[in-house]
Amino acid sequence: MLYNMNFPFICPNNYDVPRVDLHIHTIYTDGSNTINEILQKAMLMNIETIAITDHVWKTSTYLDQYFDEIKTKRESIALKVLAGIEAKIININGDIDATPDVIDESEIVLGSLHSIPTDEDYAFLDVNRTEADEVINNSFEALINLIESKRVDVVAHPTALLKKYGYNFNTEQMEEIASKAAKYNVAIEINTKYKVPSLKFIKICVNKGVLFSLGSDAHTLKEIGNINYAYISKIFNGMRNTV
Repeated sequence: MLYNMNFPFICPNNYDVPRVDLHIHTIYTDGSNTINEILQKAMLMNIETIAITDHVWKTSTYLDQYFDEIKTKRESIALKVLAGIEAKIININGDIDATPDVIDESEIVLGSLHSIPTDEDYAFLDVNRTEADEVINNSFEALINLIESKRVDVVAHPTALLKKYGYNFNTEQMEEIASKAAKYNVAIEINTKYKVPSLKFIKICVNKGVLFSLGSDAHTLKEIGNINYAYISKIFNGMRNTV
């Protein structure tokens, strides 16, 4: 995890927007490109820092080679590269599908909802047969517990799964997530692939002093750095003047 590294996040003291992409996948999991191809594309786009964050499971066997390759190939380039993971939430307690050793070795850890969790590991709700309140409340409780667990640096695409089903957190839930994220120094991701979170949620997070992470969630070369940095800067400049 990041711990004492220089956080490449949007920070509440000024909300300047760095030219970073902190959510990228490779051919080690479901991405289309090699680490070397990704590094070359990021440098062509004048990105300052990237995080390679492939999906991980407790049963993953590729990680030693994956971390070694990232750390070796970044030595000869000016681009700052973080060796990270994206781990899915597996239960309502906010536990993630990664071992403690892998979490410790990762330089940045993204935690995310890909299914609606229950109190049983890997037992997910069938959203089409579940009341909206249960879907939303289980998602909310899982994210709160994820943040409080101190196992992740970033909550990735925090509302993307709810958005997929036409749901969202209410204002009180957004405020609670933001408060916990600020308290535990966990960044909320602005995910440009799924266009989440909403401007309302971002404004609540700004008011609470939350860190933000920028991520394209790239799975192909053309998606790397697919982030409108100027537009995001404009959003934060506008909010900074009203907070």
